[in-house]
Amino acid sequence: MDADWQLRLAAFDYLTRLRNVSGGVVQIADLESGFDFHGERIPLINRQRGIWRPRQLGADGPALSITTAPPRPGKTPPYDDQVGSEERWFAYRYEKDDPDTWTNRAVRRAMELQRPLIYFHGVEPGLYEPIYPAYIVADDPATLT
Repeated sequence: MDADWQLRLAAFDYLTRLRNVSGGVVQIADLESGFDFHGERIPLINRQRGIWRPRQLGADGPALSITTAPPRPGKTPPYDDQVGSEERWFAYRYEKDDPDTWTNRAVRRAMELQRPLIYFHGVEPGLYEPIYPAYIVADDPATLT
């Protein structure tokens, strides 16, 4: 098993432990502080980006997580992610409007390598529901989805 898979499985294990303690939702502070992997701290999220790939996965590696911001009263969400469908899938919008940014390429790379991601669904400011393993099954650059 390569280091990418090892890191993902360690991330899933860390999230499972967090969810067991918290009852299902996790706090952003725990996601930002991350977990220990081979002597290094691996954050699971970057508050500034909806798509996250830690440096340990390499410059051309697949993303580790994607995040939908929690709803904020009186504010329109920056992206029209389709979450909460009765189906077992959701639509996630690209970051910004360029399909070739490094973040969007990292999500596409996860699809190409069939690597599972962690999807953090924001339920309220500072709290996220982690959904994993989540797989990218399609890519539509024309609709930035």
